[in-house]
Amino acid sequence: KYIKKEYEDFVLTIGDFDECVFLNEAASKELGTAELQSQFEIDEKLFQQQQQQQQVPYDNISNGTLVPATPLSSKQYLDSRTSVKKILTPISSATTSISRLHSILKNHTNEPSKDLQRIFEKCDKNPQTKINDIIKKMGDIFAEAYAKTNQDQSIIRSNEEFQCIMTSGQEFANKRRVFAETFFYYIFEKILKGELSKRIPQSNISQSLSKMVSSDILIRSLFACSLEIILFSYNICNRVFPWILHIYEDHPQLKIPPFFFYKVIEPIIREEQGLSRDIVKHLNTIEEKILDCLAWTKDSPLWILLSKT
Repeated sequence: KYIKKEYEDFVLTIGDFDECVFLNEAASKELGTAELQSQFEIDEKLFQQQQQQQQVPYDNISNGTLVPATPLSSKQYLDSRTSVKKILTPISSATTSISRLHSILKNHTNEPSKDLQRIFEKCDKNPQTKINDIIKKMGDIFAEAYAKTNQDQSIIRSNEEFQCIMTSGQEFANKRRVFAETFFYYIFEKILKGELSKRIPQSNISQSLSKMVSSDILIRSLFACSLEIILFSYNICNRVFPWILHIYEDHPQLKIPPFFFYKVIEPIIREEQGLSRDIVKHLNTIEEKILDCLAWTKDSPLWILLSKT
């Protein structure tokens, strides 16, 4: 009893854990501790755990992913990861861009909407006829240049080979043209609405709006950029930028300096948040290319702007 009392005083003094509680025969029930196991049982369980850990990286191959099973391997937490069965390719990338554009332009046509027509009516002079004329001329030149060889070659890149799909040039030129016209009127309306709500003062709507929509270079650049977006979405290998600018070089009234093409890219990306990631990256690449070399040609309007500063 004396020794037991001294032991209890010692434990209480140093505040340590009393391991004697485990010596009680009913400790496993009273304390919830595991029952004593033999060394053989312990070794067998450890071996099974090691086997399971070695198989974890390969157990999920049947599920289409090499990600080990963890509490965070649910799809809702790992949306950014690409499974083995869903590796992105130029085919799937183009399909994503096209489907995204179709969803954006759902219920829209290649003509001004009623809202856009009402915006035109606020101008000092309704510019709709003038805009339609510019779009028609540019569309005719585009369709002719697109179908010049009477075939449209689209290269679809895969991991193993290049596959070429030959299609009727004129038919696909008209489809791309209508698609671009639809996107042009859609994005033009969004840009104008953004300007009206944020930048154009209410006291000077008519004059400011008229100045904007009457700018031929704005209309030409915006439509050319719309055509470029459609061409890139369909992965047209032989119609890459700056092809869209070159086809108008022989038409002085429709010629588009790269610097003005550059200026419409930012409003498009800003006003339309639904563009696919690949399209946005492509437009950013065009911006860099223009700023790097195309904007500094001898006849660039950038020199005139710099001389005025």
